[in-house]
Amino acid sequence: MKKFTKKILMGVLTTSLLLTGCGKGGKKPSNAIAKVDGEYISAEQVQEYFSYYKQQMAMYGQNNNFDEETEEGKKAAQGIREEILKSLVMQEKTVKLAKNEGVKVTDDEVNTSIDNLIEQAGGEDSLKKYLKETGQTEEEFRKEQFKSFEKQNYLTKLDEKLKEKFKPKDEDIKKRIEEDKDTLLPVYNANHILFSTMDENGQAITDETKIEEIKQEAQKKLDELKTDKAKFEAAFKDYKDKEEKTTSGTFIKAEELGNFSGGDMVPEFSEAVKAMNPGEISQELVKTQFGFHIIQEISKATTLDELDKDFYENQIKAKYVDMVLEEEISKYKQEETDKIEVEYYDKDGNVVDDAGKAIASFDFSKIEGPKTSKSEDATGAKEEATEGKVEQEEATE
Repeated sequence: MKKFTKKILMGVLTTSLLLTGCGKGGKKPSNAIAKVDGEYISAEQVQEYFSYYKQQMAMYGQNNNFDEETEEGKKAAQGIREEILKSLVMQEKTVKLAKNEGVKVTDDEVNTSIDNLIEQAGGEDSLKKYLKETGQTEEEFRKEQFKSFEKQNYLTKLDEKLKEKFKPKDEDIKKRIEEDKDTLLPVYNANHILFSTMDENGQAITDETKIEEIKQEAQKKLDELKTDKAKFEAAFKDYKDKEEKTTSGTFIKAEELGNFSGGDMVPEFSEAVKAMNPGEISQELVKTQFGFHIIQEISKATTLDELDKDFYENQIKAKYVDMVLEEEISKYKQEETDKIEVEYYDKDGNVVDDAGKAIASFDFSKIEGPKTSKSEDATGAKEEATEGKVEQEEATE
């Protein structure tokens, strides 16, 4: 449950567009809850993000977790608001870092970002409909969105600059790969013929009789192929070129798997190729959650020098370039943003030690989110962005 909640929270926190512009410099506003280098964050802004987060949780039937009439719900809501405040503070810090790095954002760039949003949301017709519903002029709408899009441009351009600044050297990447080679090797290349035990909807078959029938059919084919490489290759090509099904109606699939590390496959498949030698055909069926496999191992690289050049460059090296770059950028951002001054305030405007104390002092039942951000009704972009992130994280977990 906690992991699921965190995923949705991260989706909400990364959806900064179309929410309030976070910082407001100048005079300290009422209900100020934090200040980052002269930019204020209000309790209303925190509450707006929290309200949107609750909407997202309700979509998954989890809204009851934040019943603030109960101690448990109150504690959970306070924790989420604290995470939101920390995220808003970090956003302000990172914008300040971008400015310190010499990043410039022009009005034309911000307006182009707003134009792109309008286009993605359905164009001028959708905008006119929204403006009519809310009683706004286009000038008011653009002014409302300007601050958020300006910040987003700063963050994007900062990442671009830091990627260039911390671009790792080839010798550093090579050294990291050499250090990790025991976890990367061996790298296999294999072909397989799969007699599936999944139905047409991708669900595992539970009928034991059908599973046994599929197994027997796969075993019969294995007995024909396991001692004759030419027969395997002919059968592999035949299954690859045609759509074949087992007598139980499940598919038979022939696939070239290309290069892969053992950890890329389910354990049963990995153990099978680990025990084989290049050129061999599996002498027994390999059972996995997907069905029954007949495998031919094409190659097995046990040293870095034996790796296919394209696989090394495009898979292993590219992965390490991204990983090292991300590590360096994250480290730099943390070090530099730690130097930026932050103040947290309680409900009476007094400075307090941290975000948790600031959040705890406010009665959020009496605070409404800003009414400047109804743009999601016109565009739907905010909701789609968050849903898409949550769904992607679920799929790749």
